[in-house]
Amino acid sequence: MVSPKLRFRMRALLFVSLILLPFSVFSRSLHYEISPLFEGETLCLRVNLRFTGNAGGETELAIPTQFGSAGHLFRCIRNLRCNTPGARLRIDADTLFATLDHPAGEELTLSYTLVQDFSGVSIDGDKAFRPLLQPSYFHVLGNTLFIAPKWDDAYDVSIDWRGFPPGWQLHGSVAPGDVPRRFSSPDLRWLESVFAGGDYRLHRAEVRGKPLWMAIRGRDWGFSDDSLFSMLLRTVTLQREFWQDFEVPFYSVVFTPLASRPVAASGQVLVSTRISYLGTGLQHAFAAFATPHKLLEVKDLHHLFHHELMHDWIGYRIRNGCAANDMQLAWFSEGFTEYFALKNMLKGGFVTAEQYVDRLNERIFRGLYRSPLRETPNSVVATDFFLDPDVEALPYQRGCVFAFFLDNAIKTGSAGQRNLHGLMIDLLDYYDLPGRDLHGNFDFFLDICAEYLQQDMEMLYRKHILAGQLIPAVAFALPPYLKMEADENGAPFFWIDKNVAGWEQIGE
Repeated sequence: MVSPKLRFRMRALLFVSLILLPFSVFSRSLHYEISPLFEGETLCLRVNLRFTGNAGGETELAIPTQFGSAGHLFRCIRNLRCNTPGARLRIDADTLFATLDHPAGEELTLSYTLVQDFSGVSIDGDKAFRPLLQPSYFHVLGNTLFIAPKWDDAYDVSIDWRGFPPGWQLHGSVAPGDVPRRFSSPDLRWLESVFAGGDYRLHRAEVRGKPLWMAIRGRDWGFSDDSLFSMLLRTVTLQREFWQDFEVPFYSVVFTPLASRPVAASGQVLVSTRISYLGTGLQHAFAAFATPHKLLEVKDLHHLFHHELMHDWIGYRIRNGCAANDMQLAWFSEGFTEYFALKNMLKGGFVTAEQYVDRLNERIFRGLYRSPLRETPNSVVATDFFLDPDVEALPYQRGCVFAFFLDNAIKTGSAGQRNLHGLMIDLLDYYDLPGRDLHGNFDFFLDICAEYLQQDMEMLYRKHILAGQLIPAVAFALPPYLKMEADENGAPFFWIDKNVAGWEQIGE
């Protein structure tokens, strides 16, 4: 049997060979030139793309369509043209399918303009993942910015930013710090990125010799840049220790203010503001947004940062394999992320043991067990996730409850020798290999869970995830120091008995 340490080294070497070694002999080149177009109070981005077409004379293009709840992203692409003589661009508006017909192996050039497709300067949460183009800054996800050919080969990408105003900071989560940006990727995963420019402030540190970046704009925060960056540095260090993964080449966070929304009551506008925040995990990065307010403290962002950073492993490395708007595996990608984000917050001292249990009780168990939609089948969750906020909460809660159930069942069944943490490391070893993901290789997930549980896993999965049936309170196997009772809705309520030995290990 391969030892865990050796297995980690093998995984790290494979990761380096696939992601970090630039310009593989199997890669094909893409070159982007991006420049600003200022028209009064409007900013657009002009994009020119150059690459060599397929030898067969036909090249399919990936064009922006949807990222999470942000749909119809193709509306942000204007004036798309192929400038190569003899080449013809075909776009099917119904299927959003784009193809270039061209002379075999010809060098091709495309040009297009990226626009902000809504008016005004205020950024509401529902617009956060669309291109944000303002006279003083821009914020765009790679999924919304780039048109790229669909290749089976690796990508050798260069991005040249030209003509931006003096003093503008330019930052990208792929190859941060390099101008022009150059990097390689085995597939189109590099589109899971974020780019920002303008009046952002850049901060840089290192975790075991690997750079960590934070770009932030806005001045109306209740915290300093240094205090937020210090929290980010602690979080990155803690989670890399959790995964025993220090070979990640870099990490980047872009933090952007949302529009302020006053709270109204009885037709009167009050002085107070509703504070909200959101984020999305990307490749070695996440984009975060929050309402600027002097009452917003760094501690209010602990959970957001821990959750989004956890997606670098649960989501990026352990991929679900579904399309961006397909949420059939959200119970894992969001629910397990939620569970381990809370566990890491406890381990790192961001919350106390009592606060950890309180969050499980209030946000997770009561949120799920008291919801009118609590036993909604997973198929409905997958289709209605972006349509109903109450449905959207279900996979976070259901998956977190399931992870809590599995973790304690594994610990109890193994007399404390195994836990869900170890299972996640095994999942990382398996799914981090090329061509593997949960959707296409789900049997491994069921098999490894059955091995750790020493019982059938498929029945539990079908009953409590696919069918959505609640786990009865009596089914939870708990350590002696963690006590439980159920309320009238059957919702478990937990508390710690500190008179029982071992309660300090609750975060393990």
